[in-house]
Amino acid sequence: MEVRFIGDLTPKQEKFLIALATSDSIEEASSEVGIHRNTAYNYLKDKTFAEAKKRLRRNTMDVVSGRLQHEAMESINVLKEIRDDPDVSPHTRLQASKELLDKAYKSYEIDDILERVEILEEALDE
Repeated sequence: MEVRFIGDLTPKQEKFLIALATSDSIEEASSEVGIHRNTAYNYLKDKTFAEAKKRLRRNTMDVVSGRLQHEAMESINVLKEIRDDPDVSPHTRLQASKELLDKAYKSYEIDDILERVEILEEALDE
């Protein structure tokens, strides 16, 4: 029994979806998996395929987002080092402090917006 990670797609559709995610064009992806370009476009019109594509994109962005969060923490550490280094010019230290405050506020804004969206979604579900 074959275990599939992308729902109800055929093996050929799965291969095309993965190729599509890593290729520069639909033509390149279809050529890579050995399907005709028209077949590729038919896959793209298919509701099941579209849902799988959306899930794959969401999963990919979750991974990217996690990586960016890690890198952001490293960047914050660099800004803190600059801010706290007495050998760095006062102007540069001030810029690092402003950058830290700006990022902290933007993070708060995003969290606030996400919380509001959740509340609205819950209200719509009721």
